[in-house]
Amino acid sequence: MCLEFTCYFNARGQPQARSIDWDPIPQVPDRGAALGAPAQPSAQRNFTATTLTKLRMLLRLIHEQQRETAVVNAIDAQGGSGAGAEPDIDRDVDFVCFVLDRLGPEKDAAHLIKDFVKMLLMLMLAKMLRTKLSTDRCDQLVRWFEALSSTIKAQGDGVQDHFKGVVDQIAQHLSLASRENDVVKVEAVALRLAAAQRELQAKVASMRTPAPAASA
Repeated sequence: MCLEFTCYFNARGQPQARSIDWDPIPQVPDRGAALGAPAQPSAQRNFTATTLTKLRMLLRLIHEQQRETAVVNAIDAQGGSGAGAEPDIDRDVDFVCFVLDRLGPEKDAAHLIKDFVKMLLMLMLAKMLRTKLSTDRCDQLVRWFEALSSTIKAQGDGVQDHFKGVVDQIAQHLSLASRENDVVKVEAVALRLAAAQRELQAKVASMRTPAPAASA
C-alpha cells in the first residue's frame, strides 16, 4: 500500500498529516486498454522492493533540488535510455510522470534543466505520447514538450553532435503518436506539437555548418 502526504507539527508539537494522496504513483497505460481506462489505484497495490527503492530515491533527489539527476534516473528506470529497465522493477510504473508531477510548472522547471537532459526528456516524451494517455496526462506531456523545445539550445554542452539525430527520432515518434494516440489526433493538440517541432527544426537549421576546407 502506497500513499503520500506532507507532515507538519501542530501547536502542541505533534506530527500531523496534510495533503494526503492515496494514489501517488502514476502508471503506464496498458496498450490494450481503452483510452482513459482507470488503472488500479496505487494504494491498493503491492509494488516490488526495487520499485519502492527507486521511487524513494527519486523523491530524495527532487527534495535535494537535483532535478536533472531525478529526470535521468526516471528515464533509465522506465527503460527510456535503451538499456532496459531493471528486471524486477514494476514495468507499469510511470517513473517519468512521477518526477514531472513534482517538478512544478513546466516553464519554470525547464529553465533549471541542462540542455542535454532536456534533449533526453524530449525524446522520452515523444515515445510516451504514443501510448493511450488520458487527456489530462497527454496535456501535461505536451506542455513539457513545448517548454523544453522553446528553451533548449541546439549548441549546448553535449547537445550539438546529437541534436539533429534526436530531432529526427522525435519526429518519427510523434508521427506514430498521431496514429496510435487518439488524444494526439485532436487538432488543437496536433497543432501544438507541430509548432514545437517547427521550433526544433528551426534550431537544427540554425546550427553552424562546418567551414569549407581551404583549397591547396
